[in-house]
Amino acid sequence: NYLLFVIETLKIMGGKFELEDDGLKVDGRECKLFSKSIITVPYPYFPTDLQQIFTTLACIIPGFSIIEEKIFEGRFDFIHELTKMGAKIDSHNNLLPLKIKGTPLQGIHYVQTVPSAQVKSALLLASLFATGATEIVESIPTRDHSENMLQQLGVNIQWHQNSTGKNIYIY
Repeated sequence: NYLLFVIETLKIMGGKFELEDDGLKVDGRECKLFSKSIITVPYPYFPTDLQQIFTTLACIIPGFSIIEEKIFEGRFDFIHELTKMGAKIDSHNNLLPLKIKGTPLQGIHYVQTVPSAQVKSALLLASLFATGATEIVESIPTRDHSENMLQQLGVNIQWHQNSTGKNIYIY
């Protein structure tokens, strides 16, 4: 039930899904997504925890999208990294909402300053559609669900622990 609004939003954007007894099957073959405006609001509507992922999707989908965060406005701190990747993100005087135009992206070197699994996941997602490699330097550990999922899906992703944290590479 928690994701029903998100699933409906993705369907409107052109996503293809099948509900199964044990989960959700996503069909990404020949799927063309369309831009969509998103406003985060409390449950049962669009969750703020997925705002970074949808902001990233807006960066790669043709057309213009508007993203507005109504719960935690500080969650847009990561857009600077998306713009380094080539994303076209416009805000009036750095205020919300964001206007995003889909555009090709480039890989980056990102050093995490604040631990955030959501930001890391968004940048990993963006890297899937970027030209060139991306390296994420994580000095403070966050959940590694995105790395594990991407590896299980066959994405060329590697990570290495070292004395200062973890370096994640996606090619």
